[in-house]
Amino acid sequence: MKKIALLIVVFILLALAPFGVKSIIDEQVQKQTIVLEKKGVKIEVLNSKGYIKTQREFELTIKDEVKFKKFLKASFIEKYPTYEGLIDSLIKKDSKAFDEFLRGIVFKGSINNSNINYNSDINVNIYLYKFSDKIMKKLNENKDKNQEILSFLEKKALAFDLVLSNDASLKKLTLQDIDENIVSKNSRGQTSNNDLKILSFFINNYSQKDLLKAKINLDKFLIKTLTSNKESILDLNSLVYDFTYLNEYINSSNLKLENFLFSVNDINLGVNGVELKSKGEVRSGLYQTKVDLKTNSIEFSSRKDNLSIESILFNVKLNDILYDKLKALNTAYINIELITLDNSLSENEKKLKLASAIDNLALNIDEVLNNGAGLKANLDVKDLKQTNVSFKNIDLNVDLFLNKNTLSFKTLNKKEFLSNVDGNIVLVLPKDDFTNFVKLVNPTFGMLLSVYAKEQENDILFDVKINKGVITINDKKLN
Repeated sequence: MKKIALLIVVFILLALAPFGVKSIIDEQVQKQTIVLEKKGVKIEVLNSKGYIKTQREFELTIKDEVKFKKFLKASFIEKYPTYEGLIDSLIKKDSKAFDEFLRGIVFKGSINNSNINYNSDINVNIYLYKFSDKIMKKLNENKDKNQEILSFLEKKALAFDLVLSNDASLKKLTLQDIDENIVSKNSRGQTSNNDLKILSFFINNYSQKDLLKAKINLDKFLIKTLTSNKESILDLNSLVYDFTYLNEYINSSNLKLENFLFSVNDINLGVNGVELKSKGEVRSGLYQTKVDLKTNSIEFSSRKDNLSIESILFNVKLNDILYDKLKALNTAYINIELITLDNSLSENEKKLKLASAIDNLALNIDEVLNNGAGLKANLDVKDLKQTNVSFKNIDLNVDLFLNKNTLSFKTLNKKEFLSNVDGNIVLVLPKDDFTNFVKLVNPTFGMLLSVYAKEQENDILFDVKINKGVITINDKKLN
């Protein structure tokens, strides 16, 4: 009897569980509705259905574009606090057209969740339903001219799928594939055929409380325009971008791109196998940043010139910069931008404020310079061919250090700067390529290069040493 009673209790709990979970999700939706309303966005649940799984159809409208812009600004400033004043200045600019565009935009979609497992993800589908009534009226008044836009809306072409955790934080955002062919006419009656493709674009969000972390994937982005006499193409394939971001200085990223093609009129640029890595960090109060770039091939052509490169390897590292002084320098620069954009100031007031701000910027530059810094870089270029010049290999290594000093930005000159720099620069070129290059350049410059060049088997070596303002090239002093 006890077992039967226990089974009945379990059955009742299982039967009631969906109602309990549904109530919790409803509460979450209601909370988010109130939060978004304060940010200028109205959410209305149109209907709700389902027992084990619930689907809520909703409509989202930007009711107050001013509140919505403030929300976007706050979200941006949270990650880029230094730029708050600059954003304020930009917002103050005349944005009537943009405000009218935002006001009244309507999205529709559905929220789907399981009522059995409260910890399961919430799936949201959302698409652009229409623009404001005012804009839609204008579009419908000339349907023939605006058919592409109206068709785009009718097909729900701009749509997103979102995966949210049970606390409503974003886990994944996917843009539904866009594959559109749009035929349009310009004011002169010329017809253009336009292809737009955005395929397999999604963002996986792994962010923590104070650290933005995500992975972006894009299989294809294509914009192709064909008219009677010309074709333009922007084609990007297989992009993957991983990044972490604490602030504009402390961050890291890894970008991989299979290929990229840009073509307009007679200018063509193709790049294959790109990998770009970067990292910025602070150690013991000193900032360092590094960038590594690798490409498999580059092809460029125009009416006047052609260039091809088999591969490029490039890395650069900047280190030993006082972090606090670097941040102060950036703030000083932003302040100049703010004054420049401030239309409330008279010309005289602006000149006076700019003069003071530039003086402050110079002081901040001095503080960064005076502590010194290190620079290391390496460039390896394979099989460069240009219309008149070719190099099978270019190998450049840089290792320089700016010592602690008393330099002043306002009075800085080349000689004084170099007297505080130590290090060396080494350039290696194939001998035959160097010989051909010298024949093509200005004779005086070619002679100067030959004087300092040093043969090393099948290569030409330039070993530049800098020590307290004295520069030597292959042990020959540079005057």
